[in-house]
Amino acid sequence: MPQLKSEGGEPSAPATPGLILLSYTTCWDAAEVFLGGLQALWQNNQPRRRKPKPRTGKRSRPDPFEPDVERIELWLQGEPRLRAKTLLERLIRRNPERYGPRHLRTLQRRMRGYRLQWIENEMAGLAAAEHPSLQEAQSEEKPVLPGVN
Repeated sequence: MPQLKSEGGEPSAPATPGLILLSYTTCWDAAEVFLGGLQALWQNNQPRRRKPKPRTGKRSRPDPFEPDVERIELWLQGEPRLRAKTLLERLIRRNPERYGPRHLRTLQRRMRGYRLQWIENEMAGLAAAEHPSLQEAQSEEKPVLPGVN
């Protein structure tokens, strides 16, 4: 069997025919290929994450403020700067069995919706007052292709 000589001229490990001696970089490249294959295999075997379903707009529980919606809207119309916490305190005083501190976040979301709706109504009113021709233009139906229809 042929023997490999080391740098000092001493014989090193015996070499067999067909044995391929790999350099350090070749070993590193082979390890990267192997690990890359493992990563691809791991990713392919992972369960696919489902896309979240869009909300249908249907409530999952009954509205806790339904009996007092009109009262809440009246209070907000009378005092637009009223905070949710103050409003909830009023509701608790009126009906302590029905309302509690756990309803604060729900009321905050509800008030945000009321205020956004109020702002949209105000903006639409201002736009209509400033430009009455806009309402007329929106109400008229325009042909799809002028001169053809």
